[in-house]
Amino acid sequence: MLDHTVVSQGEKNVRGKFAVNTGCLLFVEFAGDRIGDIERKLGHLKEKLSGKCDTMESVGDEQSMTRIWEARKGALNRVMKLTYGSRKPIGLIEDTAVKPTLLHTYTQYLLKSYSDSKLDYVVYGHVGDGNLHTRPLIDMNSKSEVELIERLAQQVFSRVIKCGGTITGEHGDGLARVKYIPFMYGNEIFSVFLQIKKLFDPKYLLNPGKKILPSSMR
Repeated sequence: MLDHTVVSQGEKNVRGKFAVNTGCLLFVEFAGDRIGDIERKLGHLKEKLSGKCDTMESVGDEQSMTRIWEARKGALNRVMKLTYGSRKPIGLIEDTAVKPTLLHTYTQYLLKSYSDSKLDYVVYGHVGDGNLHTRPLIDMNSKSEVELIERLAQQVFSRVIKCGGTITGEHGDGLARVKYIPFMYGNEIFSVFLQIKKLFDPKYLLNPGKKILPSSMR
């Protein structure tokens, strides 16, 4: 899935093949041993989506499918080139995942949160996994905007956890989300993380700042 901002930055051959004046593009791929089975699945999808989207296009040749999937896979490279003045895409809440059945409700909440915060943003991801890669555009030299994204992250992560999801569906915790790890896993499980860290790395030499903050080791 690609939102309108990502699509507008996309390759010309993709923009030329699909309508780009819509809210987003959703790519669906079918596989099977028989062409008839695939055609039936495609027909069923078109029937389900009839009247619910602006346009539906289909391709069946390998070259076209490869070109489209490469455009999707290259989304991050295009996103990172975006700048609105001093604002650029910041990856703090870029890897949330919820059950696919809850994705629509969660996405509505996320977009409303951006709107309420008056933030531009990009969204792309893997709908089948319920995994959204989203980055608000933030001026990291602005104290107020840094505080804003931290508040937004707490709100979004709270909603994700209430949905039974995860704040790190694909990319891992790394440095950016380390302070949210106790919130994600709860004190009981996080205490086990601490025990393991202190057992194997008592001097805090390995990957400092990742998974566990120095203050938690005291």
